[in-house]
Amino acid sequence: GGGGGFPGYPGFDAVGMQQGGGSDGMIPPVPSGSGAAAASEQWQALDDGKGRTYFYNTVTGASQWEKPAAMH
Repeated sequence: GGGGGFPGYPGFDAVGMQQGGGSDGMIPPVPSGSGAAAASEQWQALDDGKGRTYFYNTVTGASQWEKPAAMH
C-alpha cells in the first residue's frame, strides 16, 4: 500500500521550510583578504552628486575620474 507520494524521510516537512529564527547556512560566506574580488568587481562607478561619474575602488579605497583599465 502506501498511497504513493513522497517517501517518508524523517523531518521532511522541516527541510528548507523554516522561516525566521537562526538562518544558519542561508548567508553565503564572504571572501576576505586582498585579491578576493576580481579586478572588474573592485571598481564601482559612482555619481559625485553634480552629474559627474567617478570610479571608486572598494578594495583599496582609491577614487579617480578616469575609468580604470580593469573595468570592462
